[in-house]
Amino acid sequence: YTTALPISKNPVTISVAPGTYIESIKLCGGRYISIIGTNKTTCILQDNTGNYYTPPLEIAGNSSIKNMTVIATHDDGIICDMPSYAIHHDFAGKGNSLISNCKLISYQHFAVGVGLRNNQTLTIEKCELYSTAKYGLYVHNRMKNDAENQKLIVKDSVIKRSE
Repeated sequence: YTTALPISKNPVTISVAPGTYIESIKLCGGRYISIIGTNKTTCILQDNTGNYYTPPLEIAGNSSIKNMTVIATHDDGIICDMPSYAIHHDFAGKGNSLISNCKLISYQHFAVGVGLRNNQTLTIEKCELYSTAKYGLYVHNRMKNDAENQKLIVKDSVIKRSE
């Protein structure tokens, strides 16, 4: 008989080597997962669909993203009715998330879309947020009467409409 460790006692760190990775990654559900690039300018996560449902990166509570460039394009040639963020943080799961020392670019929507939930904190620090179509950051909270303890911290970052 064995007992599995709670997720918080078994964190996972993914180290990213330089390169361009065409992916749509979902880190949701409070999994204590960190993605750490070795170099912000040479470790690139990119999705070319421009689709809201397949951004390069979706995160929720207890995620950490560091030293990366994350790009949402519509290079596949189809401009979607619901365009993509570079990072979308909008899912259930208590805990703290961190985006640090990243360059975040969307060529059709906000660079980062944030929907905070109860007992969540998202910190964006030392980042560059760029969007050619909108502004860099879109935020809403849990839109119900029982919304509590939702925090967004943005520090030492640049938010611009275009790159």
